[in-house]
Amino acid sequence: MASTSRFLLVYGSQTGQSKAIAEELVERCYKVGIDADIHCLSKIEKEFMLEQESLVVIVVSTTGDGEPPDTALKFWRRIKRKTLAKDYFSNVRYSLLGLGDSNYNNHCAFPHMVNDRLLQLGATQFLPASFADDAVGLDIVAEPWIDSLLNALCGIFKLSPPSDDNKAVNAALGIIKDLESKLVIDPSKNSTIPTSTNGELLGLGDTNENSSSTNSASKACDSLAVQNNCKLPFANSRVYSTPVTNIHQLSAHDPSVKKTLLVVLDCSEFADEYKSGDSFSIIAQNDDREVHWLLKRLDVKDPHELVKLSVSADTLKKRAVLPEYINNPSSLYEIFSNSLDLRSIPKKAMMRLLARWCKDPVEQNKLEILSSRQGSDVYREIVVEARRSILDMLHAFPSCSPPVECLIENLPRLLPRAYSIASASGCKLLKLAFSVVDLPDIGELTARQGLVTGQFNRMYHEHITQLPNVDVYLRTQQHFRLPSDSSKPLILIGPGTGVAPFIGFLEDREKLLEAGVVLGECLLFFGNRVEASDYLFRDDLNRHLALGSLTQLHTCFSRDDHHINKTGAKYVTDLIRQQAHLVSHLIINQSAFIYVCGDAKNMAKDVNQAISHVLQTENGYTDEEVVTVVRELREEKRYKEDVWI
Repeated sequence: MASTSRFLLVYGSQTGQSKAIAEELVERCYKVGIDADIHCLSKIEKEFMLEQESLVVIVVSTTGDGEPPDTALKFWRRIKRKTLAKDYFSNVRYSLLGLGDSNYNNHCAFPHMVNDRLLQLGATQFLPASFADDAVGLDIVAEPWIDSLLNALCGIFKLSPPSDDNKAVNAALGIIKDLESKLVIDPSKNSTIPTSTNGELLGLGDTNENSSSTNSASKACDSLAVQNNCKLPFANSRVYSTPVTNIHQLSAHDPSVKKTLLVVLDCSEFADEYKSGDSFSIIAQNDDREVHWLLKRLDVKDPHELVKLSVSADTLKKRAVLPEYINNPSSLYEIFSNSLDLRSIPKKAMMRLLARWCKDPVEQNKLEILSSRQGSDVYREIVVEARRSILDMLHAFPSCSPPVECLIENLPRLLPRAYSIASASGCKLLKLAFSVVDLPDIGELTARQGLVTGQFNRMYHEHITQLPNVDVYLRTQQHFRLPSDSSKPLILIGPGTGVAPFIGFLEDREKLLEAGVVLGECLLFFGNRVEASDYLFRDDLNRHLALGSLTQLHTCFSRDDHHINKTGAKYVTDLIRQQAHLVSHLIINQSAFIYVCGDAKNMAKDVNQAISHVLQTENGYTDEEVVTVVRELREEKRYKEDVWI
């Protein structure tokens, strides 16, 4: 018999955040007697028909340049059809939570589009839509929305509202004021953890009587597909095993600047599939030391033993399935090396899970407070902003003994790392430039670096004669490309390694010049720290300047007093303002294209402000007018960004 307190809960997720929130909502609804019928938006028309529902909750994120996540593409194509009647969703009452990141300009664009479209087609809101910002913490908006949603649903179904599980939390907040210092603990004090036999969702067992042989298990795991051949995010090609042909250091050996490497890959197999300005993803693998540390911390006796995962018979989760990106059967070493993200910031649901497995009541209380709504500020400060991971948590709370199955179930998927291509279209040698990322130590886990950048850095330092292959694939939603009209002027802004894709642009322009094509002006604004140490691609840029594929080059170096005194510019935004008249003229009178590549958190916002300032001062726009002008530049795809956090 169908539940009388049922509603449809759908999510659209690219990295798993929307799905995690939706799954948490299912659990909280279950506790008050409400049946949340959860589905991925990709299953529209197969598992649900939105127009046939009366009560709907949507949790959806934004990806790329304000675009839908892959799992929501089919849903969006369906509801944006112009042939749909204005009352198509007139029977639907809904609420929506949108996720985005204000470090990017089109913050929450897709959730807003969905919300507007539902209203256009006659749907009504039983609870106003909310939009959460990952730049300041999703929980600031998401938690009050979930609380309000539960109260609204209880009112609709005439059920008692949920009780406050966090009574007296405010009085206890003082207990965790010292947590930050507690996150550095003598590793010798870590407790030994008994092996659990079952978890909330997963069961763990041998595949057969002979599966405990380490050698046979290792051979079996060697041949496993990448993340069980599960669709990779933004994949626009198959995965290519690509030879690394060369690695060299672009920056000088100067501790005052970031170490920057140039890696060259042999992409002969797929060279005709990409254009300059495109990006590609490299399949990441967790640091071997971190994997071994974690498995030892979980008291796993034989990490290479072949095991088989199964859904626990007594799980309370609806439609419980195994994570599709985990090879099964496999070894725990393979699973934690290749499928699970050990460096992701633990969600509050993970904090609650860890609290359940603490033997020390003081540690349990701290984790419960971190997972509570009242503890949101502390959680954001010492977990989110400090970018703590499950490794940090298990190091800081030695009495916490979660079974390995619980981590497999709750850790997010290990995602590939994206990089901009620094090569001309169709070049058989694909170049990428990156700064090596150094991470804080965790006890004996020292000298930690980014997963992919650290891998290449180790190759570089070990002077390996036969460099290994890396797994790569081309990405979808490639919008950072040269205009089809080569006569249009270009304004390129790329401090640091953000200059990389512009090397490919200039190489393409060089080919066009050789073919006799007339090119528009091309200005490049580049900045870094010290001219003598990290003037990246100096020789390439000067060569293009001499050839004419680059017409003007403006540079600045923020920690180089001599250069600052000479140019009067410390950052690329200073250079843009110095060239205000030319920049404005090219944009307004010659329809120039603006390309910005680099840091999203500060640089991209500052450049947007500098461009706005230049246009306003040079053309006499009001504040409202310049906002409209810049917005139109973006809508016309003449202001493009390739930025990251």
